Amino acid sequence: MLIALYTLGAGGAFVIAVVRIILTGLTFSGMFSMLYSLAGGLLSFAVMTLLSHGEKFHIAGVSICGGVMHNVGQLTVAMIVLETVNVWFYLPVLLISGAVTGVVIGIVGGLLVGRLQTYLRLQR
Repeated sequence: MLIALYTLGAGGAFVIAVVRIILTGLTFSGMFSMLYSLAGGLLSFAVMTLLSHGEKFHIAGVSICGGVMHNVGQLTVAMIVLETVNVWFYLPVLLISGAVTGVVIGIVGGLLVGRLQTYLRLQR
């Protein structure tokens, strides 16, 4: 979704994100898993879209925020479905894992977006 956001724009990235979540949910998991993924994916998409429009955040920073917010979205759904706030005890671990994966995806995504933009400039 990160690379799509920076290369295709918000509309294209949104379509890719929703189609990926639905296809993965229908193929490999059930409705509850799809609900968790949809909540995390949409919250992550919204935050990354907002942050990617300004000049304050590098692509890696946008990715970190997206990874963290994906976990927050999933925990929010878990809290509602399970009717307990106790799931928020997982937040510290999930914040760390979301930040770490966000860094890795942000670095790799930044390299790929940069190379793609260079390639497209050379093709003109």
